[in-house]
Amino acid sequence: MVEELKKIWRSLEAVHGVIFFLIGLFAADLLWKLCIHGNENLPQVLLFGRYDIYAPFGAMVLHIAGVARDIVQFFGYETIARNANEICFANHHAVTVVWGCTAIKQSFIFLCIMLLSKGKWLHKTWYIPMGLLLIYSFNIIRIAAIAMIVANHPEQFVFWHEWVFKYAFYGMIFLIWLVWNEKFAAQKAN
Repeated sequence: MVEELKKIWRSLEAVHGVIFFLIGLFAADLLWKLCIHGNENLPQVLLFGRYDIYAPFGAMVLHIAGVARDIVQFFGYETIARNANEICFANHHAVTVVWGCTAIKQSFIFLCIMLLSKGKWLHKTWYIPMGLLLIYSFNIIRIAAIAMIVANHPEQFVFWHEWVFKYAFYGMIFLIWLVWNEKFAAQKAN
């Protein structure tokens, strides 16, 4: 039985890195879900169900909503002031940015994967921040794009939010890791 498993593992050698990525992704996601609890409708995020850690999430909510609103306005959409965490349009269609929209979870998952990935730590010191910056940028573009879609087609929110951009987000994280794996991980680690 053990020999059969070893044989199967050897036959999958070409995709060991992808298997590692998927295991890291699911393990980091599980760790997040075990440690972080919150309600999207309340300004509350709890660590281990006990310690309130909403402050950084709340600050990111306001920052991301503001930057995404600026992008939406740059593209010619008129917004109205309602709540600081909303992008609201003159026709009263709106997108509300909540703590789950901050990309902190996706950044955590990327960080976990990268910290456990092969490769020189010297390269990780610049590659991880660059990856986090890409995740941050993608998230703002994602929220601005969803808002612009909702401005005229609010019925399409779930499709774009839950299906297209959610999986595009994880696809982008995979691509960032893939570049790392192909260009840097093969180098002898320190």
